[in-house]
Amino acid sequence: MSQRLFAVSKIGLFLDSITHGTEERRGEEVKIVTLTLRAQPFDATMAIALDDGIGGDSHVRSTLFKLDHPDPRPMLRRVDFALGCPRQELYVYASPDTPNASILLGQVKIGHVYARTEKNVNGFALVFRASLGPVGRAELEFVQEWLLGQKFVTFEQSEPNLFDVAADELDEADEKARAAAPTPMFDDIGADTLDGDAPRPASAPEPVRQRLRSHAEGRKRRSARQADPAPETADTLEAEGDPAPADPGAIDAIEAGDL
Repeated sequence: MSQRLFAVSKIGLFLDSITHGTEERRGEEVKIVTLTLRAQPFDATMAIALDDGIGGDSHVRSTLFKLDHPDPRPMLRRVDFALGCPRQELYVYASPDTPNASILLGQVKIGHVYARTEKNVNGFALVFRASLGPVGRAELEFVQEWLLGQKFVTFEQSEPNLFDVAADELDEADEKARAAAPTPMFDDIGADTLDGDAPRPASAPEPVRQRLRSHAEGRKRRSARQADPAPETADTLEAEGDPAPADPGAIDAIEAGDL
């Protein structure tokens, strides 16, 4: 069920003041304007329209006026109401007879609602603040023209949004959601994992150790063999890296086809 500030259309409202400020929305500051609006006179009929629009246990009519009579209750000077009204769409008309709205003020936050009496004025005045933003040049020019004057407003509930949720509340909700999430269990967690979170990085294979010889060392060994008249065996040549001499008899056998 949608909630409207007033269940009837084209409520006469005076704009008493305009305040410029900022509002934090999801960690960002947005420039807004706050309008102080006043409905006067605020009689029992308008109180019923407010109760019907808000619904629930607002009890504005029974708080301000006698139960069996539309007269205001005596001894009241000011009464504050915590109505819990959702954001509203304000269709603003120049007069009660104007068929089309002059402007639509969207996503308006309603708050600081109270009824008060005024000296030498019968009945109550209902005062509340309406905050909206960001606003463009058209909205600013319109509210400046409305200031200290009266226009007629029809209220409708706005679509749901995240304007009323502060960034710290969102962060807290995210933290609670992460804390409540169960820790995942995997069947393949073993010795290759660190604390069950991530696999250990594979160690790099060790390089193959090779025996390296320089050209200078080879020349020295050949010079030493030439100076030494001792015969060289195949094992000695193989150990030094030179090929063993071929057996002439084996070569003849391969050529003859015996092997």
